[in-house]
Parts: sequence; C-alpha cells; structure tokens
Amino acid sequence: IDKNTDSLNFLNQNQDNNDNKIKPDITTFTTLIDAFSKSGDILNAEKYFDKIEQNQVHPERIAYSAVLKACAKSGDTLKAVNWFHKMQFARITPEIQQFNHVIQAHTEAANAEGAHVWLNKMKSFKLTPGLISFNQVLNSYSQSKQPSKAVEIFEKLEKNNLVPDSITYGSVINAFSQV
Repeated sequence: IDKNTDSLNFLNQNQDNNDNKIKPDITTFTTLIDAFSKSGDILNAEKYFDKIEQNQVHPERIAYSAVLKACAKSGDTLKAVNWFHKMQFARITPEIQQFNHVIQAHTEAANAEGAHVWLNKMKSFKLTPGLISFNQVLNSYSQSKQPSKAVEIFEKLEKNNLVPDSITYGSVINAFSQV
C-alpha cells in the first residue's frame, strides 16, 4: 500500500492543467485502480474510478474489471454485483473475466450458491464459462463442504468439453475430505 500511496502523492502533486504537468489518462487511472485492486482496497479503487469521470475520460472495460477485482479479493459481493451492473449501464458488455470477478467475490464470501448463480448467468450473455470459472465454483462448493455440488459442477465442466486440471481435481478431493 505504501507504494500505491507514493504513486498517488506523485500524481496529485503533478496533476494540473499546465503543459508541464501530468495529465492523467485512462491508462494512468486504470493502473492506479489495478494497484489498489491487487490489495483488495475497494475504497481507493472506487475513488480513482470516480476521478476517471471527473477528468472527462470515458471508463473502459478494464477499469471496471479492476474495481471488480478489488471487490472479489475482499469478498464484497454487493459491491461486485453493483459494479457489474454499473458497467452494463455504461453500455460495456461484460466478458468472462468480469463474471469471474463476481464469482470470486461470492467464493471469498463463502457463498457457493451465489457463485453458481453467476456461473449460470454467463449463458444469458452467450458466454461459455471456461475452466477458471468452473474451478472457482468448484472451490466454493469445496470450501462449503458440499461434495455433491462439487461433483455436479465437475460433471458440467466435462460436458462443456473442458479438461480438468490439478486445481479441479484438488477442489473435488478437498470437498470430500472435509465431510
């Protein structure tokens, strides 16, 4: 966080309308938001997202995704869903990565059913969940000690012609070992 604070101080000291001052663009703001998201700092991620619009820069999918990642890391499902909807309201079509962040938020919050719901929502966007999406839901059911649900997700994964990896098998095994 100290490095993020140093970066912010530098930006704030040099941000001005003068030609010899820094004029932040979408890349600048997205880099800051991403730095905060890596530590799960939703407040600062949101703060710098708001500055995108204050500087009359149009936020892109990657900026929304960075805020969603902060929500995911902290397990804040309400904020994750809210940011997902804000992205849609901005007419930005969500992709698998943004769904994965919402699924991860539910997993971090120990809400396996919520994670499963968001996995299923991908279909309404004509998206095909990938191995990461399935593994997150599998992990969620594993952590919540629901081996039958973990097996159900495993079977769906195989029906989607995805090849299980060590994370997949580890989650299923872990689900049964915790019963």
